[in-house]
Amino acid sequence: MADVCNRNAARLAVAALAFSGIVLGAESAAAQTGYVGILGGGPVYKHDVTNIKELKKAGFNELLVWSVEVGETGDLNLNAEFPLTSAGKYIGDQTWPQFAHDLKAIKSGKVTRITFSIGSSNVGDFQHIKALVDSQGTGRTSILYKDFRALAQALPVDAIDLDDENSYDSESTVKFALMLGGSATT
Repeated sequence: MADVCNRNAARLAVAALAFSGIVLGAESAAAQTGYVGILGGGPVYKHDVTNIKELKKAGFNELLVWSVEVGETGDLNLNAEFPLTSAGKYIGDQTWPQFAHDLKAIKSGKVTRITFSIGSSNVGDFQHIKALVDSQGTGRTSILYKDFRALAQALPVDAIDLDDENSYDSESTVKFALMLGGSATT
């Protein structure tokens, strides 16, 4: 059992490094990854031209969009303010039609990487991910695959940050991270 836990912990660490945009501090982040990021929520998607201009020229090369919530059904929502996906389809443009355009505009400046962060404290995202991975797996027919594929097709997402502050289930998180990286087989 200890060997399985150690293997899962090692796989989780590799998956987290491969698919996350964690910034440890500007100096060490730039030295390790070449990215210095800024965390943005509502001001990123509310089509504020001033915010877009500032983010384009501010000197950060990574924008972390916070926080994607994963619901019980797999639907994705941003900051509990607007739905991004439902039933495997991108629907974010129904609430903020300029969101994709604005992200592309931001990325045309100094920002070269857009990372979406999943999770927050006491929201239940990773409990929902675990339940969905356990019930549906992570293959092409799973709702997680469909919803994240829809998100990636609609928006210029380069990376996903996994901010699991509650669940800590390495097995489902590794499977989920592998799915995000295109290596899902189940």
